[in-house]
Amino acid sequence: MYYHFIVNPNSRSGKGASLWEQVKAWLSEKNIPFDAHLTDGPGDAIKLSSTIEKDYSDASSDTDAVIAVGGDGTLNEVINGLSLENPIPLGYLPAGSGNDFARSMNLPDDMTREMDHLLLGASLQKLDLGLLDTDDVSRRFAVSSGIGYDAAVCQAVGKSKAKTFFNRIHLGKLVYLWLGVQEIFRIKPTNGTLRIREEEGGKWTEYPIRNLAFLSAHNQPYEGGGYAFAPKASPSDGKLDLCVVTADKPLKFLPILLSSMRKAHLEKPGVYYYQCAEAELTLDRSLPSHTDGEVLGLRKTMHWRCLPSCLPFVH
Repeated sequence: MYYHFIVNPNSRSGKGASLWEQVKAWLSEKNIPFDAHLTDGPGDAIKLSSTIEKDYSDASSDTDAVIAVGGDGTLNEVINGLSLENPIPLGYLPAGSGNDFARSMNLPDDMTREMDHLLLGASLQKLDLGLLDTDDVSRRFAVSSGIGYDAAVCQAVGKSKAKTFFNRIHLGKLVYLWLGVQEIFRIKPTNGTLRIREEEGGKWTEYPIRNLAFLSAHNQPYEGGGYAFAPKASPSDGKLDLCVVTADKPLKFLPILLSSMRKAHLEKPGVYYYQCAEAELTLDRSLPSHTDGEVLGLRKTMHWRCLPSCLPFVH
């Protein structure tokens, strides 16, 4: 066995570094050979996973897997560095604030249990990924990609000093709730058109949208630190799950947000849910956008599609 670890030591406001020290001690105790690659800033994990995969493609490589240690953003960078033509198996040790991928995949929250499972008893599972295309960005995602409210929350979390405080007291996911409530009162809904096709290459169906607060496209049920916006989502069904929320007033949106934490929002007025292979959204006005919580700026158009069973995941 030989493993490459891509580690974000700054994840969870620096807690990633202490987690990595625990992982290293465990690896030494088990005499498992490995290489460690620590990231220093945005984009580093993309470059590292790309380089590791090129070496993996060499017939003489003895690498078993690359393992991301960080938050959902670190995982997103790693999957965007892989070519997916001959992808190296990927494992994950969650060390972020939201940890929505780990929550959705039911990964153990105890490091020792997770390492025991990941390196001593795991099997490979082929996962779907999503792909977002816009005019100037093409980006894969493992959890979700959205536009509007959810991206605005991601943007606020990235700038907030409260994130450091909540992480310090081991309540990192509460920062999403805290800032999420604040962002409700800053929503400026817009109109647009959604086009979806249920099967790859199938017929497009068009839906007009009024007062869009946000739309999120999911591979996994949760985003934003525990909001189950897509409770039916599966990473192995060849589909994206779309959660569309419309609301012309903040007080109409608040019950939807709170009920999503209990997976009880789909019957609320203003909530629409679709499962599809591909989707296109065109808006009258630009809104914030994201993939896996990484903010991509203001957009008026978004194009998502599912990449079925393209990622071998050590699970």
